[in-house]
Amino acid sequence: MAENIIRVGVVCVLRCDQYHLFLDVADPGSGGHFLIPPGGEVRFDELAKDAVVRAVEEDIGVEVNEPTQLGVLESRIIFNGELQHEVMFCFGSDIDIETKGGITAASLRTRGRTAGLRWLNLSEVKRFDEAIVPAGLADLILTPINDPKVPVSREVIDRKEGRD
Repeated sequence: MAENIIRVGVVCVLRCDQYHLFLDVADPGSGGHFLIPPGGEVRFDELAKDAVVRAVEEDIGVEVNEPTQLGVLESRIIFNGELQHEVMFCFGSDIDIETKGGITAASLRTRGRTAGLRWLNLSEVKRFDEAIVPAGLADLILTPINDPKVPVSREVIDRKEGRD
């Protein structure tokens, strides 16, 4: 049984040639799959920007330079049959074609999760919106970073679970 805590995490959408990297993760509880960018948890006394650099390197072995914060999302999800509550700092970073070519399924360090790699273009990000976590991330990806109508922080709760 999971502890009743709010998980604070980071994800980084790596972009190359109009494609965005996601891990295709299997949920052992439901048998379903979801798409999430590389990332991990924020450690105590670690800033989110430092955490995302560390977590991406740990997840896929890529060094992220100067990630840009896209927004902050809050959600509740069911994973492995347990409710999880998380606040996710979402970042983006451009990578070159050479780095993209070096990211393979063999480079994944999934810490016990079953995962594959998916590179999605913008129309696929829109099409797979319901499978992308955290909820609301697809909107952050599809909206220009300098759009004045887009708040830096967004609250997206329970869209996928059908809660009121």
